[in-house]
Amino acid sequence: MRLILLCALILVGLGTTLYQVKTGIDERQDRLHDIELRIADTKRDIAVLEAEWAYLSRSERIMTLSGDLLKMTPIGQDRILPLDAIPMRLELDPVSIKEIAFTAKRSTSKDRSDSADQPASKDHSIRRDISE
Repeated sequence: MRLILLCALILVGLGTTLYQVKTGIDERQDRLHDIELRIADTKRDIAVLEAEWAYLSRSERIMTLSGDLLKMTPIGQDRILPLDAIPMRLELDPVSIKEIAFTAKRSTSKDRSDSADQPASKDHSIRRDISE
């Protein structure tokens, strides 16, 4: 009798546990289904937004809007310069670069000591030292 009662009690416990596991799995499957639906909706929204962006950023439309709203026109041939008109970068030897850096560093430290007396812009003093 005790054995039957003990087996019945174990079966009830196992049945309850099995039911709880089943309901937990069902809830998780429902949540997974909802998440999959939201992912599909988001992908569809992204596709619609990409199509709208492609439609709105057409070059003909941009040209029309820039002409109508901003009064812009394409650049004329007289505004395009040949490559020879662009000034080339000066070639500096390493000694000149070190001198410029040293002068800039010295003027920066001088500006820091003078900043208590009067506010001075560091950029102007560095540019002045480099241009000299």
